[in-house]
Amino acid sequence: MICVGVDQSKKFSQYTIGDEKGNIFKRTRISNESEEIQRLMRSLPEGPRMAALEASRHWGWLHDELEKYTDQVLLGNPLEMKAIAHAKVKTDAIDSETIYHLLRSDLLPTCYVPPREIREIKDQLRFRSFLIRLRGMVKNQMHVLVDRNHVLQPGQRETADLFSQTSLKALKEVPLPERERKILDELLKLLQALEAQIAIGNDWVEELYQASPEAQMIDTVPGFHH
Repeated sequence: MICVGVDQSKKFSQYTIGDEKGNIFKRTRISNESEEIQRLMRSLPEGPRMAALEASRHWGWLHDELEKYTDQVLLGNPLEMKAIAHAKVKTDAIDSETIYHLLRSDLLPTCYVPPREIREIKDQLRFRSFLIRLRGMVKNQMHVLVDRNHVLQPGQRETADLFSQTSLKALKEVPLPERERKILDELLKLLQALEAQIAIGNDWVEELYQASPEAQMIDTVPGFHH
């Protein structure tokens, strides 16, 4: 069995390659390009192959590339790996060799690897969540601006909906110092743009829901609604 331990970086990755007995016959650092990975993997001896890399924010692409040339690719759990293989000195070469030894010894703590389609769906949903967080930040800035300029009358500050159609229209015309007016105008533009993007994200969610019998089944449980 050929075991491949990979320490992935943004542009380059370090590879430690050996057999299941701990005999290392290749250490190399190559760029994260399909052609480079193909050249490396095709240079290895014939036989069963396994590879492993640590879960990171950009593991998916390299995982899928390695799958083309190996029988199995495992994804290591970073927190559990640190607990098992604590090192005072950390370099890409050391990390790569650590992953290799954990893999060959069958000690690698792994993470679940969703199919590519599920990963893409999760990315869509994360993007929608990101837009909603941005909208919340914009709304908070608008609340701060309104409060510091005393735009609403006493008694209205706790009850008025600042983001109703009526309030938004009023905010476009409310008298403000010049610089504050410029800020509020830009915030209103940002809010409008984010609302449009979130509406597109809502359409994505509806499409995913309609195509998923599992989601529709969960929706029948009291307290759940998409």
